Amino acid sequence: FGALGCKKQSTPSQLEELKEVSICSLDAGRNSCFCIDTEQNIYCWGQNSFGELGLGDYLVREKAVKHPFTQTVASIASGSRHTVFLTVSGELYTCGDSIFDQLGQGPGKPECADLQKVQFPDGVLIASVKCGFGHTLCIDTEGKVWGFGYNKNCELGTCGGTNVPLPICIPGLVNISQISVGGHHNVLRNDSGDVIVFGNNSMYQLGDLGCGSVLPTHLNNEFASCCAFSAKSAQKSARK
Repeated sequence: FGALGCKKQSTPSQLEELKEVSICSLDAGRNSCFCIDTEQNIYCWGQNSFGELGLGDYLVREKAVKHPFTQTVASIASGSRHTVFLTVSGELYTCGDSIFDQLGQGPGKPECADLQKVQFPDGVLIASVKCGFGHTLCIDTEGKVWGFGYNKNCELGTCGGTNVPLPICIPGLVNISQISVGGHHNVLRNDSGDVIVFGNNSMYQLGDLGCGSVLPTHLNNEFASCCAFSAKSAQKSARK
């Protein structure tokens, strides 16, 4: 799928197209990659079958190419087959697969190869964003959490088991400062250092909370004053 930006490699190799570029941030999806350089240019490569590169087409990019997006981007988050750009002005733009409504563009929207702005209520500005397999979570500048997309396992912190096509503000989550998202589960931290988890717990990736779907739950003080953590597809880690 061109995910390495070069031919198949068994050892680390620098990408020829980026040798003269200073990279300050990067993100990888299932088979796609993005990076931002120190001059705020965006580069991307890899699979593009669902338009997840946001280049206006569905062609694989086997080598890194400069992205035409004109707004200044603060960060990029990639799901399995969808991508979210967060601009410095607090807006979200999405592209890629929308089978689970993970683009936040409304119900029944097909995949999209062009970056489209996600509509939030007036006054809502986004500070950070993360993507799971088929869902998207973000924190606004007031510490509230918003989500859209796949929700069969309470990935969006609500019951119902149906996809959420437009951004919803998740009840009870306030003063949130950090989010880490796995394939179908989430780990959050609030300003007090408390750790909050929800989503799929079939492999106990959220802790000993029962094997099933979990609504937002504060972990016990085992993780009190947590300062950093990471969530992956079926594991959770935290350190004091």
